[in-house]
Formats: sequence, C-alpha cells, structure tokens
Amino acid sequence: NYSSSSSDSSSNKKNHGRETMSASPSPGGSKSEELPYKCTMCNYHARWPSEVTQHMKNHSDSKPYLCPRCEYRSKWKW
Repeated sequence: NYSSSSSDSSSNKKNHGRETMSASPSPGGSKSEELPYKCTMCNYHARWPSEVTQHMKNHSDSKPYLCPRCEYRSKWKW
C-alpha cells in the first residue's frame, strides 16, 4: 500500500531516485560501457547525451540567467 505520510518528503524523493535509478555494476563491465557519453574537456562520463550537455556548463564562463530582482547572473536556472 502507498502511504503519503513520510514518502512525500523532499529527501525521500531524492533518495528514491538514487535508489531506483542506480544501476548495479555489471560483472566485468567497465565505466565506459555503462556510461558511454564522455565530456570532451574532462573525465566525466554520463549515461545520456543530455547529461553531458548539462555538465558542459561547468566548463563555460557563460552566465545566461539573470536574477529578476538584482544584477546577479548564474550558469544555472534555479
């Protein structure tokens, strides 16, 4: 049965994603087999191309997101 009391908390949702989406390492499998997409600027590997695209913001000086209340700029849209 689904209980909404404690399972709806923010920390539970974050942990749920980690627990359900984490793949156990395959016997004899390498990191590159499980994470085939690689950053061209560092040793970061990802399961999906979009993760590498998002990661590439770490290597950029671009800050396209402007705070609507002040002059603060950010790489990340929060």
